[in-house]
Amino acid sequence: MTKPEQTTSVFQEKYRSMPKAEVIEQYNQDKQAFLETLREIPTRMVNDKFLNGWGIKEITAHIAAWDLETIRSIETVLRGEIPWSFDDEKRIGTYNLEAIEEREDTSLEDNLREIETNHQKLIEFLKEFPDGLFHQGNGQIWKNQEVTPSLVCSYRHYLHHTKDILEWLGVFPR
Repeated sequence: MTKPEQTTSVFQEKYRSMPKAEVIEQYNQDKQAFLETLREIPTRMVNDKFLNGWGIKEITAHIAAWDLETIRSIETVLRGEIPWSFDDEKRIGTYNLEAIEEREDTSLEDNLREIETNHQKLIEFLKEFPDGLFHQGNGQIWKNQEVTPSLVCSYRHYLHHTKDILEWLGVFPR
């Protein structure tokens, strides 16, 4: 099982300044670590709720939605705006609940397939995204940082939830 590095902030300068190709590789590694961690969960625990009422099915539904939202957020940056997800905690909560409710009747396997599909869409989007624009600001400042496509990509979503799962399993201390 791959242990994620401990982070103090999900928005990290290191990932904001990485070349686009390295960011893509990191996304792929983080997704792989997440999937490997899921395979380590004992079958008897797969349906347990452990993260504010969420279990594995809810986390996978949530992640499947956010890969597409990352694409939309980058498009928002290109329009010179700050993505709604940067500051609107209430809307984030609503978005998460809606994403989970939309997938309420889907199986965990369906969620995992959707993760693969949406992750691939994000990766293809990033591969086609012009390198010269990846670190280019849009004139907006958020928390003393220039808003760029690379800032959107600095949130390591898969890593965040891999850590949640490992903490729940007692493998990775809080």
